[in-house]
Amino acid sequence: MAKKPTYEELEKRVKELEKEAVKAKQAEERITKRKQEVKQPPSLGIKRILVMDDSEVVRHSLSNSIQYIGYEAEFAHEGSQAVELYTQAKDSGQPFDAVLLDLTVPGGMDGKETIERLLKIDPNVKAIVTSGFSTDPVMANYKMYGFSDVLVKPYGIEELEKLLFEILTETKRE
Repeated sequence: MAKKPTYEELEKRVKELEKEAVKAKQAEERITKRKQEVKQPPSLGIKRILVMDDSEVVRHSLSNSIQYIGYEAEFAHEGSQAVELYTQAKDSGQPFDAVLLDLTVPGGMDGKETIERLLKIDPNVKAIVTSGFSTDPVMANYKMYGFSDVLVKPYGIEELEKLLFEILTETKRE
């Protein structure tokens, strides 16, 4: 037979549970407060974002982030696939509203060559170059290469959301 706990043991456990409940309530209040503090940008309707990145992990993460922000996304693992998807979308009358291009793609068309091709298809393409190599000349001089803006990896969802909103609404980032 299992030993029955003493009154003192039960009282101690109840106090521990009460402390845990208080901590949980405080955490819930912090989360609720944080949600209220986050200012949501005005709705832009459904916007379509094309993401080109060779990393499956990055594509998966961006899929969740872009969906959370409220946009639709399609993905390419390298530049030629991105160009193909962009062309198909434009031809179908459902063009992408913005493009995120990874600068470095081992074994495939990189962001620099991809933007050159996209600009031939659509001189008004809104493209953001992304890379973890912030010292690359393309990152420093992104406008010279035809990009609208730059996003240095790693970046958070808030930074992504802000930049996409600015690109899509053509508001200047300072």
